[in-house]
Amino acid sequence: MAEAWQIVLATVHQATKLVGTTSDGQAMSKTMSAFWGTHQRFFNQVLTAMMMPTILQEMEEDVRAGRSPLLYFVNTNEAAQERALAREGAEENLDDLDTSPRESLIQYLELCFPVKQHEPYADESGNIRVQVATDRAGAPIINKEALEMRENLLGRIGCLRVPNGPLEQLLDRFGPDMVAELTGRTRRIVKRPDASGIVRPVIEPRGKAHMMADLQAFLDDRKPIVAYSNAGNTGIDLHAGRKFKNRRQRVLYIAQAGWSAKEATQAVGRPHRSDQESAPEVVLCTTSLKGHKRFITSIARRLGQLGALTKGQRNTGEQGLFSERDNLEGDYGSAALFQLIKDLDSGKEVSGLNIDEFQRQLGLKLLNEEGDLLIAKLPTVKQFLNRLLSMRVEPMNRLFDEFASRLDQAVEAAAEAGLLNVGVETVIADSIEVMSSPRVVYTCPRTGAETTYTELKVWRRNNPISYDEVMEKHPDILRFVKNRRTGRVYALRPAHNRTDLKDGSVVPQYRLVGPLHTHYVDAKHIDDRFATYDFIDRRKARPAWAAEIGQSEPFQVEAMHVISGILLPIWDKLADTGEPKVYRLQTDDGTRLLGRVVPAVQIRQVLAKLGASYGKPWSPKEVIETVLAGHDLQLANGWRVVRAKVLGEARIELKGPSWADYYQDLKKVGVIQEMISGATRFFVPHGGPGVMAKVIQFRPVVDGGLQPR
Repeated sequence: MAEAWQIVLATVHQATKLVGTTSDGQAMSKTMSAFWGTHQRFFNQVLTAMMMPTILQEMEEDVRAGRSPLLYFVNTNEAAQERALAREGAEENLDDLDTSPRESLIQYLELCFPVKQHEPYADESGNIRVQVATDRAGAPIINKEALEMRENLLGRIGCLRVPNGPLEQLLDRFGPDMVAELTGRTRRIVKRPDASGIVRPVIEPRGKAHMMADLQAFLDDRKPIVAYSNAGNTGIDLHAGRKFKNRRQRVLYIAQAGWSAKEATQAVGRPHRSDQESAPEVVLCTTSLKGHKRFITSIARRLGQLGALTKGQRNTGEQGLFSERDNLEGDYGSAALFQLIKDLDSGKEVSGLNIDEFQRQLGLKLLNEEGDLLIAKLPTVKQFLNRLLSMRVEPMNRLFDEFASRLDQAVEAAAEAGLLNVGVETVIADSIEVMSSPRVVYTCPRTGAETTYTELKVWRRNNPISYDEVMEKHPDILRFVKNRRTGRVYALRPAHNRTDLKDGSVVPQYRLVGPLHTHYVDAKHIDDRFATYDFIDRRKARPAWAAEIGQSEPFQVEAMHVISGILLPIWDKLADTGEPKVYRLQTDDGTRLLGRVVPAVQIRQVLAKLGASYGKPWSPKEVIETVLAGHDLQLANGWRVVRAKVLGEARIELKGPSWADYYQDLKKVGVIQEMISGATRFFVPHGGPGVMAKVIQFRPVVDGGLQPR
């Protein structure tokens, strides 16, 4: 079927050249818009039909096991049925009636395929446009060669084997006496025995009364199966209610999720009500074709939007069914597609496709006559996924995997940077200990509502991966490296490039996999002259890997600072504290908290803005972590502790002391003095807290002395 659409696409382009519409953007846009709209509807129906044999097998098993299966879909295929019945003699030959999705493609060829000859003309502004050419009688001139192309396509498409729609397959399998149909169809074709006992297709009228009779038959346990669409989805109850005779467990198969989050949520809610005997099982059906995700991602995105609008929490509507990786149309999906196209444009082959073949198979125009990338013409993720379906299965899956791997990398990078927006997030930990009881740090003058601050200690178990496991799991390991500063060892894996958001440049990356941590790093930190990692051979990597695991603690322990209570009046004071995430958690003593988590390096600054104090002196470790995170600190004597970069290495510099007055004192406590570009500079080693402890012993950090850079 994909090959058939490729042939139709190529033939449409040939026909537009013959009839003279290629030079008119408006005419071409109209032709291609109709093509791709039909393409989407066709594959939506075909993919649903392809799932039906498996769904029907599962439904049979449900009936045998005493459950009541329900089938939800959006498209009843009524329009195709009515077009087929409108043909002359169709009602007398119902056995030969074709109501499959093939009808939509045939209708496109009959109504939209370009066969009318066009001619150029000048509009009122002098622009050259094209219009339909007519003969002396005013009738459109038909291009005979284009017409022959269309007739040839119709003949070939007529031989295409396409499965019937989901509702037709369901009724054929179980029969109308077992299926309660709750749709808006005004008539249907079903098979029933005639007077002589021969089963023949017949046309049955349908109306509101028929639908309500079917619904009552289901609730009375006379029909075990329900098929319903949006048109029959209003004001009905399909749950296993205790007041109904049919109290069997419901199993809902979502064959088509549709495009509306509101309708999808409503459809899922029909078999799930209060006062039910048992909760329903919900099965979201899909195929192994990667392009099928096109129809799942739209509902994932819209469910997320619905949850944000109705509950103030983005993932409320998703009910845990979807993650950021499923929402292919979000920001991360757009970034992944952009990176994929940039890789193609740079001359790299992706999934065996170069940029020209990518354009041809997906029906896109991404390059101008000089071969430059047309940024304004780049497809949206929705367009890209639509076009994928016109490819053969294997190349389609490979290309989607390339896109998905870039999406995964973008999501993982955002998660590592703390920028992944997941709405209200639950803190998962082995133990959460309250270090300081909640104390009020702000009171709203209008309402009296309070904002509290709580300091927690969070314990998470480390789950190291062994050297043998990492070698088995990642066959693409390039080399092993060791961080010069920390001494940590990592396996170096290839990664997709990223695009710099400031200048649009392509930045090569690696992925570093360690015994305890995995993250991405720009290639310059590995390959450049002033790299922060050294290469080590595999013979040394194995014992270093084992030693790091042996020296690691069983738990990772971190402080967590939570601002909870009323947040809206102080939201501006929480700005610049990372992604505005809201967390929910429960401590070991049963205390439940819902609020903003503030990074440890900024909690003092936030409390100062609220007119409160942290109440504890700065520890040497806290100073080191805060400065290396990019924040300047002021000491009591006016000196500043800042982050500096020397020969590509991050260092901690002490600013303020003069060489003559403090050289000997600072040297005694371990501060390093260096002459750089003719100036004396002082650096505090940060391999451990010892030197920093001596520096701040008599020069403590000023509380609230955190300064933005």
